[in-house]
Amino acid sequence: MIQPQDLNEWSIKDFQSLPGRGWNEEIEPFDSIVILPTEDIHTSGYACMDFVAINGNTPICRLSGCSDVIHLNGIGGFGENWAEEYGTVPTKIPPIAWSVDCLSKSKLLRIFTGSSKLKAGAALSSFELFINRKDFRKDFEKWFDKNYASIPLWDYLRHEKDRLPEIMWGIYVNFFDETGIYLTIDPDYLERLEFWVDIEGKNIGGHKELGPFKTRSEARKSALETAINLYEQ
Repeated sequence: MIQPQDLNEWSIKDFQSLPGRGWNEEIEPFDSIVILPTEDIHTSGYACMDFVAINGNTPICRLSGCSDVIHLNGIGGFGENWAEEYGTVPTKIPPIAWSVDCLSKSKLLRIFTGSSKLKAGAALSSFELFINRKDFRKDFEKWFDKNYASIPLWDYLRHEKDRLPEIMWGIYVNFFDETGIYLTIDPDYLERLEFWVDIEGKNIGGHKELGPFKTRSEARKSALETAINLYEQ
């Protein structure tokens, strides 16, 4: 079956023809979901829903089919593994800007955040949709292991990468280049020596400028802190 390239041209039958994942199968994080009503009635009396994972403009698979409710960012809105992260019911959690639009042909509703990838919970009566929050430390460790494990300075860099950002600066820049966050530090010699940080990226809300800083070290530290926050948001 040939399916339309434009998500707005998909019919309900097109969405229904997608393969379903296993009930607790993990798939790669995605950008949005489309709510797909079914003909089945849940024991609660409400109709069962299925959900279609979308990456960009491309539907991936169906996620559930047996759910009568969807919990945005999990039951309670606390996120995934909140007990491990907070230790108790959190009183403050990072805000999330959820959005809903309506596809033109199918008239189905799509849910997305615009900035964060999403992660699907198990196909249960209560379907949980989580924000897939990035963890810079874990992601950088994995990337570092893949790209630098074979170089002679590996052992030294491995133990010093958190304590000496001066040594690691070029490696940090390489990592953020691959994530679409571009860091540059420019000296200004006109009146006095000072340093400015420029941060560019299509997913960070435009151009950001930091400074002035008295030393290059201060500029690098501020750039790194800001880039990590942007990466994890």
